[in-house]
Amino acid sequence: MPYLTREAIFATLGYIAGLAGSEVACDYSEPAGNRGAAGRATLAFYAARVAAVVEPWISFFVPDELAKSLADLGFDDIEDLDNGDIAARFAKLPSTKSNSGGHILRARRSI
Repeated sequence: MPYLTREAIFATLGYIAGLAGSEVACDYSEPAGNRGAAGRATLAFYAARVAAVVEPWISFFVPDELAKSLADLGFDDIEDLDNGDIAARFAKLPSTKSNSGGHILRARRSI
């Protein structure tokens, strides 16, 4: 999602949400203001790298606001993993709340 405009993102998510039983998984990132100092530095470093190869990150989301938008579209099963949750689930590391800003999102429309 970071490479797409908000309009493109929500048009796509709206289409997906219109299909009963549909599901989507994606990654997204929080804005710099939501991150700790290390997270802001990491964002600046990687954002500069992807911008240099003409793939700038243009869309960022606040988790609670994104969850509300997804629910408003019709998604009724939303799972949002932050960096600490991702490390715990996939790397079997202890869960931490580092506030680095990276997320993996899964949203499903049951009915």
